[in-house]
Amino acid sequence: MLDKIIKYVKAFKLLEPPTYAGNSDPCEAEDWLRRVTKCLEIIKVLDDLQVELATLMLTGDAERWWEFTKIGHGPTGMSWANFKHRFRNRYFPSCLERPKAKEFALITQGNMNVSQYVTKFIQLFLSRYEASMVELENKKIRNLIMGLRPSIRSPMGRLKFDTFEDAVNEALKIEMRDETNI
Repeated sequence: MLDKIIKYVKAFKLLEPPTYAGNSDPCEAEDWLRRVTKCLEIIKVLDDLQVELATLMLTGDAERWWEFTKIGHGPTGMSWANFKHRFRNRYFPSCLERPKAKEFALITQGNMNVSQYVTKFIQLFLSRYEASMVELENKKIRNLIMGLRPSIRSPMGRLKFDTFEDAVNEALKIEMRDETNI
């Protein structure tokens, strides 16, 4: 069993997962959790070791939070789902969710070009500020289109897109066409 654990630790560390010190930026906390989750998925580690590996990357306040949090969980430890829930509650409190969900719901292109707008859209989407809103592909597409400038949104409203990427590509084409017609 120890050999197996050592193998997973080495594989995990080779992927250079980020550390997290527990600062006050909730986006950084979500980014850390997403990147560590990706590393755990790559090495296909079992649930019982996911928490052990992830918490190796906690430092400072986050490490102290973990030491305090794990007290009372006994030899079986904590599940990965429970860890993620507690981590989000600590570093992304619910009082911050509503403003970020609103920011996602109201994001518009404004003065950004389509590429900048898509980058911002994806950043807010991945932050999981409103999971019920971001689970379905068609909702992603609809929100993306609704935030575009009218000159891009209008021609896109008549089209059907199978994927978010298809909608982005069409928006880029319309933007390029509009720029060449100026």
